[in-house]
Amino acid sequence: MNIPALTMDKIQIIDYGQCNKGSVISAFKRLGTLFEVSHHPKEINEQIDKIILPGVSSFDTCVHALKKTGFWDYLKNPEKLENKKILGICAGAQILFEGSEEGNEEGLGLLEGLVKKIKPGGNIKIPHLGWNRMEANPSHPKPNLLTHVNLEKRFYFSHSYHFPKSDHSLAFVDYGCQFPVIISNESVTAIQFHPEKSYSQGLQLLKNFCTI
Repeated sequence: MNIPALTMDKIQIIDYGQCNKGSVISAFKRLGTLFEVSHHPKEINEQIDKIILPGVSSFDTCVHALKKTGFWDYLKNPEKLENKKILGICAGAQILFEGSEEGNEEGLGLLEGLVKKIKPGGNIKIPHLGWNRMEANPSHPKPNLLTHVNLEKRFYFSHSYHFPKSDHSLAFVDYGCQFPVIISNESVTAIQFHPEKSYSQGLQLLKNFCTI
């Protein structure tokens, strides 16, 4: 699949020490989009339009790292986020919610609800690791984020906790039960899987985020 290069986007990738920035940076290089990496809030270009918040490790560990690096206060400041869109990936997506059963810390609260533990049983193993298909929310108008994204292909997952139910759910996965894996309102998008590791279908989704 040929992904046309992007040249006019203003993307900021936040590196707070608990993120797989290498694969994320590689994905944006493949897209040809303009981006910067910041290690401290003072490095964030105020002219940027989009913020990418990757994440690995546990919920509390990510929260502590955000606070240690100063990004927590930045992301909790509505004035700093005005006219900006945020994309969280995996653990970086989970900390966008109000909290998680995984830890004791409060999340950023940019999305409503509590992240839940996946319930094991039968063939369901924890973590949910590997490739799985998504299903678009049939009650939601086809969102721009999923334009030209082939949901028949598989996406790469690595997680033990899942997003809560939401009126803003765009797509679900079945793993023991059905739970949302993409939640997006007008300004904040949470993606449970790794688009940067999901080949052309993942790159297409990142491209869509860059252009909406």
